[in-house]
This record gives sequence, structure tokens and C-alpha cells, in this order.
Amino acid sequence: LTAGSSGGEQSEIRVWELPAGKLLARLAHQEQVDVIRFSPEQNALGTLSGGLVYVWSFPTGELISQLADAGRVTDFEFSRDGRHLLTGTADGIVDRLQFYAPYRSDPERWKQVLAGFRA
Repeated sequence: LTAGSSGGEQSEIRVWELPAGKLLARLAHQEQVDVIRFSPEQNALGTLSGGLVYVWSFPTGELISQLADAGRVTDFEFSRDGRHLLTGTADGIVDRLQFYAPYRSDPERWKQVLAGFRA
């Protein structure tokens, strides 16, 4: 999988399956997208736009959750084992959100877990 962003005030992320070149999803954002990252298992994609982290399920391209912090998020990263999402803010606050293995492959369960972290 690979992802790219169109520029401008509003951005659209396009996710492609390679080498077939098949377009899997178009993910619309209201503001410029600053960061795009796949989870290690590539069953989720995170995007950072307007200080918020959006988590999308794959291969469906469905928005699982929109995550915010006490401050404006400036970066995020999935942990190597895919069990955590780390967010950082300009004021130096780092938060770690934990995902349990059974939920990572099940978008409906992920939604339930992430619901507690919604803005």
C-alpha cells in the first residue's frame, strides 16, 4: 500500500495498492494533511490534519476515529507492534493510546475502543 496527498487548503489522501496500481480509497480532509502513516500491519492508516489525528480502517477506507489531545497534535506514530498510537503536541505533551490485538483486525471493535478517545 502507498498513500499520497493532494495539496491545497482541502486535501484528499489517495491510497493505492501496488504494484497493481489499484486505487483503494480517497480520504477527504477539510484542511491540509501534514502527516500520513500506516500501522505496521497496514490495516489502518493515520492522518494528521488541523491538529487532529484521523484513523482509517483498511482495506475499507472507513473512518474509525478522530483523535484529539488537550493541545493541538503536531505528530503521531503507531508503535512497532501496532498496539499503541503515540501523539505529540507543540507544548511537549506525549500521549499513548493502547489498542489491543483482537481489536486491530476488527474495525467495529476498534471503533468501540477508540470511542473513549474521541474529541
